Amino acid sequence: MGNNEVFLLAILLVFSVPYLVWRLARTEYFAPLVVVQIITGIVLGPGLVGALYPDYHAFLFSEPVALSLNGIALWGVVCFVWLAGIELDVGSAWLHRRETGITAALALSVPLLAGAAVATGMSAYAGWIGAGALRWQFVFAVGMCCAVTALPVLVLLLDKLAILREPLGQRILRYASLDDIAIWSVLAIILMDWDRMGRQTLYLIAFVAASF
Repeated sequence: MGNNEVFLLAILLVFSVPYLVWRLARTEYFAPLVVVQIITGIVLGPGLVGALYPDYHAFLFSEPVALSLNGIALWGVVCFVWLAGIELDVGSAWLHRRETGITAALALSVPLLAGAAVATGMSAYAGWIGAGALRWQFVFAVGMCCAVTALPVLVLLLDKLAILREPLGQRILRYASLDDIAIWSVLAIILMDWDRMGRQTLYLIAFVAASF
């Protein structure tokens, strides 16, 4: 069986299994479809199916197939983030900018600091930090990953609860969107090749900040 056939089989499995579980088990009121999809992804991953049936997992999710699935997943995330931007009332966000900024900052900083504290302890032991990473990159990256909002999942849940366009849903969406912008911007800086580009980037940031 070629890669194309295996890819189609993997797509069929990824799309059909969560839907069938959701419909047949009638999990609507305690586990929406998006939650079932996440749990199914964990089950089909290397931790469970991959550990119990490694040959089957390696056949179904080979490297070419996984790369193709990752491409589709990336487009899905882009579409959901785009949808979040469409649904967000920018005028209301600007009107409540002080409240939004304070709440979003607290929602970002608390898990970030907690994750960074744990990462600091982890960094004291060998094997956690890769050869190409610096200690501060590891600490802040783990902290940011703990603080990141699953914006596509949040949009689906708000829509399922029928509050996406309500004041409460818009408030939650404002906080999450602002946090996501900050998180991905900082992660981009953290993951930069600092040996080659770090100093030049700092000069550029300082120049832009000074120009304001």
